[in-house]
Amino acid sequence: MIRGIGASEGIAIGKAYVKQEIELKIRYRQIDHPEDELERFNAAAEKCRIDLERRYNKTTNILGEDEAEVYKRHLGVYDGSILLGQVRKEIQEQKTNAEHILNEVKKKYASMFDKVADDFLKKKSESIKYIAEQIIRELVGIDTTGLADIDEPVIIVASEIDTNDVVHLNKNSILGFITEIGSKSSYSAVIANNFEVPCVVGAKGAVNQINTGDEIILDGQKGEIIISPDEETKQSYARKVNREKELVDVYQNYKFKTTETIDGHHFDLSVMADNVSEVSDARESGTEGIGVLSTEFMFLGREQAPTEQSQLEGYREAITRAEGLPVVFRTLDCTQDNNIPYLYFHQDRNPLIGYRSIRVTLKERELFLDQLKAILRASAYGPTKILLPMITTVHELLDAKLVIEEAKVALQEQGVLYDSDIPIGMILEVPSAAMMTDLFAKEVDFFMIGSTDFMQFMNAVDRTNEQLHDLYDSFNPGLLRLLKQVVTAAHKEGTWIGICGDMTMNELLLPFFIAIGLDQVSTDSVNIAKYRWIASKIDKTNWHEYVKELLDLSSGNDVKLYLEDKYFNEVIMTD
Repeated sequence: MIRGIGASEGIAIGKAYVKQEIELKIRYRQIDHPEDELERFNAAAEKCRIDLERRYNKTTNILGEDEAEVYKRHLGVYDGSILLGQVRKEIQEQKTNAEHILNEVKKKYASMFDKVADDFLKKKSESIKYIAEQIIRELVGIDTTGLADIDEPVIIVASEIDTNDVVHLNKNSILGFITEIGSKSSYSAVIANNFEVPCVVGAKGAVNQINTGDEIILDGQKGEIIISPDEETKQSYARKVNREKELVDVYQNYKFKTTETIDGHHFDLSVMADNVSEVSDARESGTEGIGVLSTEFMFLGREQAPTEQSQLEGYREAITRAEGLPVVFRTLDCTQDNNIPYLYFHQDRNPLIGYRSIRVTLKERELFLDQLKAILRASAYGPTKILLPMITTVHELLDAKLVIEEAKVALQEQGVLYDSDIPIGMILEVPSAAMMTDLFAKEVDFFMIGSTDFMQFMNAVDRTNEQLHDLYDSFNPGLLRLLKQVVTAAHKEGTWIGICGDMTMNELLLPFFIAIGLDQVSTDSVNIAKYRWIASKIDKTNWHEYVKELLDLSSGNDVKLYLEDKYFNEVIMTD
């Protein structure tokens, strides 16, 4: 058995297809006819350009403009390219084979750009490397379309899956993905979730231990791969797969039902959204609201800060698409990695715990004020809440509330309508803030636990660090203990509290969230119907007792096994 990280849930049983990495071997050759070599180079470059345009179009259709942006950037290398012009010049002057010259020119430009801190130039360097390597592969005769030849359902096994592979994938032939590197936020996980197939990342040694044609079982929830399983194991997993298929239609019957447990406990099931279009998708899912709408979509991809008016239009559109459902606007949460040219960032060694989020907006007062005025103005069009991210101290919260009051006063003076009683909440993600939930509760109308950063801070781990993926653990009993304490403290003060982020993507934890009394769970729109069905199978009173038992366990793995057993026997296998 090989263990990795479950990055996309589900079980797949089938044959493996191992994507082999081919080493580029570039030889130096003198040539007698540079004009023929130049023609060979131009033909290879043009073929790669056409392939790249095809990849851009296909990726746009499959994953959208944002994921295809990298190909658009790569295509820019062809526009008045210094790189290709330099290669053509040196082929004629040095009378040397094209692939050798291209590789040398590539290394020169890469070395030059890699020394520069500017993010734009670093991305340009990445594009130059990519284009050069694609043309070199074409010149030396390496076929890069192996994945396109797959004509039967298989589980892809690879070192990693990247944007270059997407164009070759036939969605109908993919049962799942296994990669040796990556994290839950890696590109492989994104593709698997988009294809709605299971995925395990960080499966060290998978490429060498698994052969093309091997029968394997991929468990995307447990993060396990079983090679050449015996008949009993196959039948056991096949029962689970068949049960899941049976439930697909059942879930849909719960799409627009009330979220309620067996013993009559109600809570909200809402959706996390990153932009306005996702609000429409959420509305169709049966959600009870937009639990968190990230507002970065208004700030990214532009040279100047958005105006108050342009933000109003974006936020109003989100509220309109929500059709009366409450929309929670998380104020700008950015770091230096977001590449926002009109904001100045120091080069933090660790942006995760550096100058980011509310720390930025409290310094960029005018930008923050404009955003708050836009949200307040939008609140006249439907139920709206303001959510402040990464609050660490009470002083920060009071300072942010002061800016909100300034925004209200400015709108009152202009005679502009807005919801004067708009609820104001904060995200609990910093552990020290979580320990002061009772104090913060006196200053906010609601809390939202940001479980992604909460996990990273609590476990002292960067979720993108592949060497530490075991520590990015949703089942860590210390983490779960603090979550329970936070919910208890909030409710003791009479304050509403929900949760969003990575932990809400794991269905095993839903019964735990219900048992500790969370008022809302904000997850992906595809989970709403399924989670509502799960809730209907939960007896909160019983699970309250189970929580006492699991919080006495000493490891995340023990907690996970405990939840799997209860979940499978008391939820999945019930009629």
